[in-house]
Amino acid sequence: MIEQGKLLIGFRDHVSTKSRDMIHQQFGVKCIKKFPQLNVEVVEVPKGEEEKYRQMYMALADVTFVDFNCLRKPNCKPNDPYYEEPLNTTNDGLQSQWGLRRIKPERAFDKAKCIKLRSKIAILDTGIDPNHPDLAKKIIDPINFGSDNPNDYIDREGHGTHVAGIAAAITNNKIGIASASYNTAAIIPIKLGDREFTSEALIEGILYAIEKGADVMNMSLGGPCYNQAEQNAIELAWKNGVIIVAAAGNEGHERPSYPAAYNFVLGVSATDKNNQLAPFSNWGVYVGIAAPGTAILSTTPTYPLPDLRRKYDTMQGTSMATPFVSGVAAMLRAIKPQATNQEIIQAIQQSARNLETDQKKWMPFYGYGLLNASNAVNVLKGKENIDSEALGSFYGQAVDENNQPLEDITIIAFNNKTDKEAREYQTKGDGMFRLFNLPAGNYLIGYAPEGTNVAVSLIDSINIVPGADIFLKLVISDLE
Repeated sequence: MIEQGKLLIGFRDHVSTKSRDMIHQQFGVKCIKKFPQLNVEVVEVPKGEEEKYRQMYMALADVTFVDFNCLRKPNCKPNDPYYEEPLNTTNDGLQSQWGLRRIKPERAFDKAKCIKLRSKIAILDTGIDPNHPDLAKKIIDPINFGSDNPNDYIDREGHGTHVAGIAAAITNNKIGIASASYNTAAIIPIKLGDREFTSEALIEGILYAIEKGADVMNMSLGGPCYNQAEQNAIELAWKNGVIIVAAAGNEGHERPSYPAAYNFVLGVSATDKNNQLAPFSNWGVYVGIAAPGTAILSTTPTYPLPDLRRKYDTMQGTSMATPFVSGVAAMLRAIKPQATNQEIIQAIQQSARNLETDQKKWMPFYGYGLLNASNAVNVLKGKENIDSEALGSFYGQAVDENNQPLEDITIIAFNNKTDKEAREYQTKGDGMFRLFNLPAGNYLIGYAPEGTNVAVSLIDSINIVPGADIFLKLVISDLE
């Protein structure tokens, strides 16, 4: 789904502001917003004629891509059939924080109990209740990109407040709930809208999170269309050291949901109380970790909203699983500030509890398994041995010299010790690939040009990380 009347135009680096303005004038459209960090501009076009203008821009040599202004929705699935109707209570009955206990946080909390607000979690969502007693003292730099009023960050849906509580509610204060980050992380609430979020707002939110020095970015939202401008913004966040976590989606299928399926993003699926994939949870090559997502107790607005109790109530969805991971990631960054975003993600994956397998490996339902906070701290600090027999993956995207995703490209991993092909994967429209479940060793990463069976090397030598992903971006510039 897209917002009618807008397009996102990606220009080549050398194209001047004057030239861009002349192009817009030539087509009779108005530029309404610029993202100079990404060489992207937002233009207004006649509603219903988005494809026509997209083709006009794409015909220009100075333009690298044209994206629709995709609509994103929060990934929260209500836990009863009366989702659209006002309810005073949910159907979960008496619930404690079973989800938080399931990720084994106690030993991690012991390591974190003396650390005070060292990291920051950007919650890109529906806003927040700034007066909630379990959140208020942790809120910094709130903003709204979903409307013309940046100061209107009040949560009118309850989703953003609920997500923020799971990740970073004030802990050990004798009221309400505990959170996955204990008291190590401040909350940057970035409101993208109420029920739907545009690519425009999401990009603004990502750039704002970078500007404010966020350590972790939580995106409990998603949609089915690939957007190059969003991917570029996420890559910029990654280069700035941000740990990016997103919900796999609630459609119960294996088709990609973005931003979880973008490169440099840790996608999160949801499990139930039996450690099974929740019925609503998506799965697929982009899932890197799993966390509890059904009947999750967290903070809700202190003012009345339909279907929610005030202050605390349950929700379910991959939206709820995601902030467990984000909170743990923020705690890990606080415990070891010098750790890179890739190292923290790998520690989370290597320490996860195996589900439905005896061997440590990647699986499409659960990624590398169920989140385990205490084990993640030990792995990050080098106090837990990694199984040498654990299997790892190369996960990433194949693009051309203009940073556009490449479809139907066969990406291949060769074991440099045996000189044999170990795994191959044919990319789809988003250019993403997973060379999964490779044993520890050194590999060559290449691709096979169409019509040949000889691989062209892209990376001559790279070691697998047992029990975790290595994110890669492969630039292929010599395609005919």
